[in-house]
Amino acid sequence: VNLENLSFFQKEAKNGTLMKCLLAYVKHLKDSYLHNEKAHTMLLENLSNSFEHHRDSFYNADIPTHSRVPEIVAWLMIGMEFFLDFMYVNEIIDKTEEEHVIDEFREILYGLANRQSKTIQQDKPAVIFIQKLYSLIESEQAVVLDRTVFNDYRPANFIGYEDEEFYCLNSDLAHRAVYQLCKSQGESFTIKKNELIKALAYEGLLDSDKGKNVKSVNVCGKGSMKLLCIIKEKANKIAASAE
Repeated sequence: VNLENLSFFQKEAKNGTLMKCLLAYVKHLKDSYLHNEKAHTMLLENLSNSFEHHRDSFYNADIPTHSRVPEIVAWLMIGMEFFLDFMYVNEIIDKTEEEHVIDEFREILYGLANRQSKTIQQDKPAVIFIQKLYSLIESEQAVVLDRTVFNDYRPANFIGYEDEEFYCLNSDLAHRAVYQLCKSQGESFTIKKNELIKALAYEGLLDSDKGKNVKSVNVCGKGSMKLLCIIKEKANKIAASAE
């Protein structure tokens, strides 16, 4: 918070300036859009068209967000447009300034929506699991063995196998390893194993047998095992987003 600006506006509020501005703005809306039935009907039509325009523009920006965000952005854009029109009519700003401010405001809203989207994404249990899993493997705190090479030795920190396409994990061992890492870092990871598997499946991160969330995997020298098969191509993107 810019304390100098805050103090300035608190002083103006105490002097009644903000109240007078709001009164003038409300009067402008009434005189411009509510003075007769025709103006009121036109206002509703324009609002509908403007809402659809701003909502569709946000959709086209391809920012993955909650389904309510596009309509929130649309209404905020409309609110700013109405206020800037009020300032233009009262010769506080010119047309160039009006266009500049609305462009800047749009950029700010889109940026906030994008940042919120990334925050929500990072808080998903499946995302946390993948990022912690990669941290464990890269630091060699957890070991995954080559699925295609015979190896009769399993180290104490073994959690599963891998090939070029998948991490084929023992779900119990992998879940426990991530839980222990989070605990050691003072972070919470309370999701149960079965709920985590469902979350991974929901995010499209698993390759599995039909109707299942695990897959029968042929491990060299070990025969077929039911393992949690995480798609590396998709998991790599999640891991990279944390860097």
